[in-house]
Amino acid sequence: MDLKSLSDLIKKEREKRGISYEKIYEDTKIIKKFIEYIENGEWEKFPSQFHKKAITKQYIDYLKIEGINIEEFFKEEKEIKEEKEIKTSCFEITDKKIYLIFILFLIFLIIFLFWLYLFHNLTK
Repeated sequence: MDLKSLSDLIKKEREKRGISYEKIYEDTKIIKKFIEYIENGEWEKFPSQFHKKAITKQYIDYLKIEGINIEEFFKEEKEIKEEKEIKTSCFEITDKKIYLIFILFLIFLIIFLFWLYLFHNLTK
C-alpha cells in the first residue's frame, strides 16, 4: 500500500461513518489541518516524520481501521525517500564540496607558484 492508497482508505472510512472534523477534534484533539493533510495525501506538509507517524496512528486507531502497521508503512516510505536522496546527493553541491574545491584550488595555486619560483631561480 502506498501513501495515496492510505489517504483514500482513511478518508473513505471517515466519510462512511459520517464523522465530522469537529467531532474528531473533540474526541482526539487532532486539528483539522492534520486530518486534511492525511486525507488529501499532503504528507510533506507535516512538520516532521514523528508528527506524521504519531498523528496518523492516532487517527487510524480512532477510526478503528485494522491491518495497518504504521511503523512498517512509514519505514518503507522512509527507505524509498532515502534511496532517492542517495541517488541525487552526489550531484548536489554542498558546503563540504565547496570547501574541498577551495582547498584543492589553494594547493594547486601553491604548487604553481612554487614551480614558478623554482623555474625563475633555475633560469638565472
